[in-house]
Amino acid sequence: MVIPFIYPNKTAWVGFFIMNATFRGQGLGRKLWTEMELSFKTAGTTTIGLDGVEEQVETYKRRGFEDCARIPLMTRDGLGKKPIDITWQQNDDVELHNIREVEAKQLAQLDLEHTGLDRSGYWATGLLTSRDDSVGYAVVVDKVIGFIYARRCEHGVRIGSLYAATYQHARQLLHRVMQDFAAVEGTFISEVFGTNANGRKVFEELGWEYAGLSYHRMWLHGKVPIEQQDGGKGEMGMYAIFDACAG
Repeated sequence: MVIPFIYPNKTAWVGFFIMNATFRGQGLGRKLWTEMELSFKTAGTTTIGLDGVEEQVETYKRRGFEDCARIPLMTRDGLGKKPIDITWQQNDDVELHNIREVEAKQLAQLDLEHTGLDRSGYWATGLLTSRDDSVGYAVVVDKVIGFIYARRCEHGVRIGSLYAATYQHARQLLHRVMQDFAAVEGTFISEVFGTNANGRKVFEELGWEYAGLSYHRMWLHGKVPIEQQDGGKGEMGMYAIFDACAG
């Protein structure tokens, strides 16, 4: 299987490219890929990305993708097993709003401003925030300037997206969500935007560790959305990403 995620602003994402081991080496993956490329062409997409594992980077390069960034995977034991050991000035804190109580379209807009991908089908519809296994908070100064979203997953809690205007906001948002899931057994997991110099730092400050795995963020013909380029809003304020661009 392969899923071409096509977004309204002519961007797209390659998702869930999977082939059963028994049927590899027979050209079936190539046929799937060709069909996906046709979908992209028909939709008129201009920017196409994917996150690839190390073993498949050369395969994707042969298909026109360029290796442009890294997405480190971060993990942490739950708070029952490993309490938070951190203090900071309380005057760094801002009021946090429950993500369900803010305008969903603002979440979609902030996501677009950091990623360049118009994923309003997820955020603006409330599809994600309405999940009863999810938690999220937003920083609002006239409008939403940062937010965090987390949901239960098979082995614990997955955190992402995390967008913030300042490092202090990012730390407060992450800390609050971790506290909300304090009673959950298992581990925390998150995919960090490696181009943000403070991306890993804010997680490490709260006891997270690098899992030893980084995905390769690749873009067709090296065409990176301006939001994810050097100096873009993603580099400055995207700390954790919404995994696989589809959850």
